[in-house]
Amino acid sequence: MTTISTGGRIAADSPYYSDVDSLLRESDAVALVEVTESRSAVIETSRMTVYTADVLKSIQAGIPSRIELAAIPDNGTAETIDLAVGKRYVVFLTTHDDRPAGLVSPTQGVFPVDGDVAGASREGSFGLGALASQLGLK
Repeated sequence: MTTISTGGRIAADSPYYSDVDSLLRESDAVALVEVTESRSAVIETSRMTVYTADVLKSIQAGIPSRIELAAIPDNGTAETIDLAVGKRYVVFLTTHDDRPAGLVSPTQGVFPVDGDVAGASREGSFGLGALASQLGLK
């Protein structure tokens, strides 16, 4: 399995994005994924949850069919999130070769998917727009 990573940028560093195009410009990859498992790990001295996910579709070419994604476990703050095993999400990622991928923003860069409909991110300040149809979603 290939892993992709934050390269030192972690979720606590995430700024606020005014629209999906701004979020897209900061992302190395955008993918529709289904989470298949999760585990706890320490990455660069931080306790993280590492999710394994099947990539169902991505905007960029060359994204592996299975990725690992690290996120700060949900502790009630805005910079944390829990993803559910068996659920699908559109995620905006920072990537590198040596560690799991990171979220560009846990509040704005994760869109839950129900059936073929992309829901709102936790922040809910904008939708996916045309990106949804590129990923085969509404």
